[in-house]
Amino acid sequence: MSKIINISEAASIAIHSTVAIAKSKNKLNANELAQMINVSKNHLSAVMQVLTKNGLIASERGPKGGFFLKKNAIEISLLDLYKLIDGIIEDYNCIG
Repeated sequence: MSKIINISEAASIAIHSTVAIAKSKNKLNANELAQMINVSKNHLSAVMQVLTKNGLIASERGPKGGFFLKKNAIEISLLDLYKLIDGIIEDYNCIG
């Protein structure tokens, strides 16, 4: 059976980084986050820019800076993250 949904690397980065930020008690900088989820810092930065532009996360510069959630974690769904990165899921008129 084929996959019901295909998640791009960018969407995976969005999901994993948001979860990591939500679980952390401190702000996470791009280097820490890229290392935690084992992705390129450049790709992570591009994804984080989309999440920031859409109001899900914010960042602070400086030695104690990093990324943090702008919304409560409970208010952010996996579908929200997926749609921001990969767009709306198309309906292929599945049976069921």
